[in-house]
Amino acid sequence: WQFFKYEVYNHKCTYVRALFDVYWVDKTALMYKDGIAKSFDKEARKAVIVTKRKSSIPLILRDMAPPEGSIFDPARKWEEEKARRRTAQIQVDAAAAQKAEAEKNSKKGGKKTGKKQSTADAIKETNAADKEK
Repeated sequence: WQFFKYEVYNHKCTYVRALFDVYWVDKTALMYKDGIAKSFDKEARKAVIVTKRKSSIPLILRDMAPPEGSIFDPARKWEEEKARRRTAQIQVDAAAAQKAEAEKNSKKGGKKTGKKQSTADAIKETNAADKEK
């Protein structure tokens, strides 16, 4: 579980990240005492007193909610972000397609030498191509 807490200092929003991970945080550390429960054990003929405990996570979530009357809508913001990411991905794909087409056209017009390239030269060329990317 990841929770984010909003704090405002001098009209400037800073996000303080508080991570509560189910696997790493002891669940009893997030519990608080909520009174006692008294019961009577008929067989042992003794009163048993148990401390009731409740989870703090609902309170943490309530405190981290946007303030009352806030105009921030995470669903709307996420839709805008998805649209921005889609357009960025389309631009990247178009640029990659243009580059691939240019490389394909340049390979068609090139002259072939009749010599076979050595393995070391082929590796050097691929490394140089990877560095250019």
